[in-house]
Amino acid sequence: MQKPTSISSIQTTEEITALVPLGVKYHMGLPAVREEIKSFYSEDDPQKRNLTSLHGYPLPKNIDEYLQLKAKKAEDISIRYTKGKSNKEIQGNLQYLLSQVRTLEQFSKDLCQQLSERDDESLRKDYIEHIMENKKYKAER
Repeated sequence: MQKPTSISSIQTTEEITALVPLGVKYHMGLPAVREEIKSFYSEDDPQKRNLTSLHGYPLPKNIDEYLQLKAKKAEDISIRYTKGKSNKEIQGNLQYLLSQVRTLEQFSKDLCQQLSERDDESLRKDYIEHIMENKKYKAER
């Protein structure tokens, strides 16, 4: 016969989530991982980036190292979760995880392109403003 569990000893969902960062629990497809990728374009100091999905791995200096570590993590997860399984299951699991890494890589490329296009447009507007302020002749936009 089981002893009854006291209510005070039961952990709430919030406490469990606080113990394990979501980036560790849901390693690839989480929006937090996309925020990690965005941090490479908004934060220059690697120490200030919050990369919870790479807990236990070295801090990457750039986005390429980050994606390489994600691929390594995918391999590690595949090995851990497919112990004792057939080669076909191991290969299928690894392919699935690596496809998620490729999705993150594509997201990174798209984000970089969007930021570049936005910067180009911003520079163009700033340049036009500068010309209009310092024009030596009558001009209209």
